[in-house]
Amino acid sequence: MSEPGLAKGSLLVTTRDYVTEREGAALWGDMLKALPEQDRELLGGLVLVGGWYPVAVWNRLMDELLQRRDARYLLRLARYIADNDISLFFRIALKLGTPEFVIKRLGWLFKQYFRGAQMKSAENGPRRWTIRIEGGVGIEEAPGEAVCTVGTEGWVSTAMERTGVRTSRLVKVDCRFHGAQACTYDLTW
Repeated sequence: MSEPGLAKGSLLVTTRDYVTEREGAALWGDMLKALPEQDRELLGGLVLVGGWYPVAVWNRLMDELLQRRDARYLLRLARYIADNDISLFFRIALKLGTPEFVIKRLGWLFKQYFRGAQMKSAENGPRRWTIRIEGGVGIEEAPGEAVCTVGTEGWVSTAMERTGVRTSRLVKVDCRFHGAQACTYDLTW
């Protein structure tokens, strides 16, 4: 068995803030009640933004959120995370950098959020790239299907907008949760 995956505390804190700011503490409390006891204890306690936590907690939280809200809500959450969780250095780089500069560094950025999976990018031509997320599909191994289906789109589109690209298109062409070796996306602008 591989090492258990990890998620950065900033994801958990930012998700809590997003839900409570928009929906109130009641929804957050209801979501916590639906989670296993160890998740409730962790999320109800002091979560450090710089700490690393079991990715299974993140995956169950995203699954619970998707049961209560739709994918558009999760897409807005991903955009919120991108807007709020990028360091000052990278905010400047995104504002001044080219789309290619950012896309080449997606793997490094992904490592700031998750352990147990990798994001890779490859240029296929002018303004055309392939992005891949590789990792296990077990709830304890890597970010779950919610990240691959919706979260990646929200984060990447926000990053592209920060570079000045107003219309980018990220199309998922393969999914590791449905038999492929990796979640693969075509990015064009």
